[in-house]
Amino acid sequence: MLDSKEQNYSPKQAVDKEWLVLMATAKLQGLTTEQVREFLNQKKNNS
Repeated sequence: MLDSKEQNYSPKQAVDKEWLVLMATAKLQGLTTEQVREFLNQKKNNS
């Protein structure tokens, strides 16, 4: 039987959590949301 955490899990929540961690880390480094978006777009285009 799944516990309540596993029952309520969705892939979107995982992405949201990853984005939250990424943005918190970026803020600590002094980066803006726009700088993070540009970096992710460059990384996506280079792969």
